[in-house]
Amino acid sequence: RELLSDVMIRNTRALAGLRLPPRHARTICVEPREGERLLYDRISSLVREQYRRGGAGKGQDGLTLRLLQSEAGSSPRALLATLRRLRESRSMEGPFLAAAEEIESLAASIDGTTKLDALLPLLVKGGEQTIVFVSYMATLDFLRAGLRARGIEPAVFHGRLSAAEKDAAIASFRGGAPVLITTEVGGEGRNLQFCHRMVNFDLPWNPMRIEQRIGRIHRIGQERETEIWNFCARGSLEDHLLEVLDKKINMFELVIGEVDMILGQMDDRRDFSEQVLEAWASAASGEEAAANFERLGLRLEEARSGYERVKKLDTSLFGEDYEV
Repeated sequence: RELLSDVMIRNTRALAGLRLPPRHARTICVEPREGERLLYDRISSLVREQYRRGGAGKGQDGLTLRLLQSEAGSSPRALLATLRRLRESRSMEGPFLAAAEEIESLAASIDGTTKLDALLPLLVKGGEQTIVFVSYMATLDFLRAGLRARGIEPAVFHGRLSAAEKDAAIASFRGGAPVLITTEVGGEGRNLQFCHRMVNFDLPWNPMRIEQRIGRIHRIGQERETEIWNFCARGSLEDHLLEVLDKKINMFELVIGEVDMILGQMDDRRDFSEQVLEAWASAASGEEAAANFERLGLRLEEARSGYERVKKLDTSLFGEDYEV
C-alpha cells in the first residue's frame, strides 16, 4: 500500500462511485416491410458470400463488408450512398458488381422505413425533447427530410458543421426544438444533459460507441431519469446484438466505464465489431446466426464474471484507500 500510494490513481466513473439518476432502456423492434426485408436479405447474402470468399473478412475488404452490413441496419439511404461510391470508384468487379448494382436499385426504390414510422409517435409522446443518434450522414439527411415532411423541424448536429453552425444547432435545441439528430462525432464535448431522452436509431456494433452516446446525457449534471430507446428490425444483426448486450451483460444498467472493463476480460483480442461480423457473416441461416450470437453472449457473460471477480478482489485488497 505504501508503494502504491505514490503511483496508483483510480478515477474511472465505475470506481468513483458517482450517483447518477437511473437510466431505463427499451427496445423497439419493428417488422420490416417486404421491400426492406428483401434489401436486408440481399445485402446480407452478398456480405456472407464475400466474407467466405475473401478470407473471413480481413483487411480493407473486411472493413467494406462491415460498413455495408452496418449501413443496411441504419437506413437504405446510407447503404445506397456507399454502393454508389463503390461503383463510381470502380472498386467492384465481376459477380460482386452485378449483385451490388441490383441491390443499389432496390435501395433507391425505398422511400420510407418502418423504423422511421415507429420513431414518430415516440417523438410526440409527452412533449419531451429527444436526441436521435445515427451513425451515417445519409441516415441523418433521411431522418431530417422524413421528420420535416411530417411537420417536425429538427435541429441537426454533425462533424461537417462549422463551429458557429454547431453552436446554433445546440442553441436551437436548448431553445425548444423538439428533436436533435446527431452523429457520435457531432455530439462530442457538448453539454446535452438538459435532455433526458435519447434514441439509438441505428446501433453501433462496438458497445463502447453505444456507451459514448449514452454518456452525452447520462453524466454529471443530469437530474432526471434517463430514457434510452433502441431501434432495430426484427431478425437483423442488430436485433441479435441487442439481445446479447441487454440480456447477457445488462449493458444498459452498467455504470459508465464498466463495459470497457468487461470487454478487456474477453479472451478474443479482436475488436468486438469484428466478432459481431463473424457471428453474422459466417452463418448460413438465421438459426445459425442466432446460435453464433448465443455463443458470443456466453463469452460476454464469462467476461463479466471475470470483471466482477477482479472488482471484488480490488475492493477486498484496497477498500476505500484509493477511492476518488
